[in-house]
Amino acid sequence: MIQTILVQALGQQLLLIVLGAAIVWIGVTRGLSLLQKLSGEVARRSAIDLAPLTLRHAPEEVSPLIGAITS
Repeated sequence: MIQTILVQALGQQLLLIVLGAAIVWIGVTRGLSLLQKLSGEVARRSAIDLAPLTLRHAPEEVSPLIGAITS
């Protein structure tokens, strides 16, 4: 009986770990997608392109960096 309880508890714990990892993976992927778009925009520019970068889709944390690059 103890073994059955332990196996069931272990199964539940593994399920919670997998579910938690999936949630973290999705959150990080969605969070970094905006940075990947910004990185792509910068990579597509030529060295002489002085047009300002768009801030509307950029995360708030990188706004000072974009402002420094743009000015």
